[in-house]
Amino acid sequence: MRLRQNLFFKMKKNLFLSVCLLLCGLLMSCSNDNNSVPEIEQNTLSRILVLSEGNFTKGNSDLCAINVESGQVSEDVFSAINKRPLGDVGQSLAIINNKIYAVLNNSAKIEVFDADTYKQEATILDTEKQISPRYIAKLSDKQALVTNMNNKMILINLESNTIEKYIPTEGATEQLVVVGSKVFIASGASILVADVNNLEALRKIEASACGSSKLVVDKSNKVWVIDPKGLLCIDPISENVIKTIPLGDISITSYAVRLETDATRSKLYFNGSKNNTDYIFEVAIDATAMPTAGLFELKKEEVNTLYNIGISSEGFVYICDALDYSQRGLLHKFNTKGELINSYRVGVIPQYILFVNK
Repeated sequence: MRLRQNLFFKMKKNLFLSVCLLLCGLLMSCSNDNNSVPEIEQNTLSRILVLSEGNFTKGNSDLCAINVESGQVSEDVFSAINKRPLGDVGQSLAIINNKIYAVLNNSAKIEVFDADTYKQEATILDTEKQISPRYIAKLSDKQALVTNMNNKMILINLESNTIEKYIPTEGATEQLVVVGSKVFIASGASILVADVNNLEALRKIEASACGSSKLVVDKSNKVWVIDPKGLLCIDPISENVIKTIPLGDISITSYAVRLETDATRSKLYFNGSKNNTDYIFEVAIDATAMPTAGLFELKKEEVNTLYNIGISSEGFVYICDALDYSQRGLLHKFNTKGELINSYRVGVIPQYILFVNK
């Protein structure tokens, strides 16, 4: 009897140890160390990075990475790798010298991390929080310019990842683009322009970019903006508006309109309304008038709250959908026929799309 009891307890002990070992193995296989990259990121060269604002003062901005080949989403990769939140109000992204610069508006900082591993390398911080940074553009291998809501732009040293100096402006500055040796900056009712080696000597062009809409550069290196009058083309040499494509019967919402260009830089895309119906419009840069019809309709059951757009090198139209501004939003993928290909769950209030193609 005692022999049978000992054998029974020995079998139970062995079974318990086997289960423990199995569970430990599963936990170890599912865990990542501090330096690991999410598994789906290790096997892809093409990614879509989506920076989400998060809710103001909540510090829940995040960065999602989408594998272009598989469509899988790695949520909040910065936090996963660096074991801390990204910050408050994610505004924009840029890749400079194979590093990602994430601009965090309400945190008054710029996070710098490796473009392949997401490992944080530096934080550019205004300790007095006198800045509300918006967008960043590379001026040279050593310097970048950051726009700001608080009447001064920020010159960044890319080697030391520090603030070199502030450039005073008359108002807030938004999107910017560098063409040759000049930088063009949206600022209220004007487009500011300066030489990259003399940023303090700002000049004004009588044109404006609605809200936080992009300034885009076409294949002839002309700068395009969208304002209430229509699509305006700026010659970077003369610094004058040389062409206007009037909106006609298309209406736009100044704070919500977004402008993009395709990979060939021969077409422009923006969102607007016609006959009380929302569309994505496509306009060739050599057009003289708006198209009679939209490229495709933005159906409410597919896109609830358009927050931004992006055009991939393959010609797909990506749309950030903020939904109700509280739950995690969506990134929608459309073809140019308006067919919804896929929707990816991303962060709260998806704000900025960055295509990474290698």
